[in-house]
Amino acid sequence: MEKSLPDEKEIEVLTLFYNKFYDLYEEITNDNFLREDAVFCK
Repeated sequence: MEKSLPDEKEIEVLTLFYNKFYDLYEEITNDNFLREDAVFCK
């Protein structure tokens, strides 16, 4: 199986996905996350 490197567009999309994932991860692991009212449960 031949390995290929991602092209410019794929790198851009992956970067956006990784950034969003890490933003969400930081928010969820924040101590205040569980203390705040859930917006979607109202």
